[in-house]
This record gives sequence, structure tokens and C-alpha cells, in this order.
Amino acid sequence: LHATITANKLTLNNPVTVTYTVQNNETDVDASIEEHTLTNSNSEYFNVTTSVNTAKTCAKNSTLDITVTVTLIKTPVLEQDNSTNIDITFRATPINNSN
Repeated sequence: LHATITANKLTLNNPVTVTYTVQNNETDVDASIEEHTLTNSNSEYFNVTTSVNTAKTCAKNSTLDITVTVTLIKTPVLEQDNSTNIDITFRATPINNSN
């Protein structure tokens, strides 16, 4: 999963949340979903967190929600500090369902 988030006019300590829905189109394989990497190029001004629904499993032919939350944690924000590059990678690992 790779996505770009643009958040404008953030206010101090007021989180902005984006939810991505991941579809597992497999007909016979569930998948375990976990955060693999998270980088934030401006952690002095922005806090970034992620969460996957409590199951962290995306069953065959189903969806799973991934939430990304960005919070402005420091002001004043100068022109050179008003953005951050966030890179988050999630890994899907097949779960063997054979009995």
C-alpha cells in the first residue's frame, strides 16, 4: 500500500485522520496485515500514527481498514516547516488456511 496525504490548515493538537480500505481479492487465502515501516520527515512539527483494525487480518474476499492520523504538535509553523513527507509501508502475509 502506498498513498499520498495532503492536509491543509492544521491546527495545534487537532488530529487529521485518513482511513484507507484494503481489499483482499483472493478467493482462498486470508492475509495478515502489519505496518512494515513508517517515516516522517518533519517529526519536530508533525506526529504520525497508524492503526489497523483490531483483527489485523484481512479475510479472503473481504476488506480491512487502515487509519493514518497526522497531528500538528508545534507552533509557530514557518514556511520551511509547514509540510512533512510521510512514507508508510504495510506488509500483507498470506495465512495458510488448509486443514
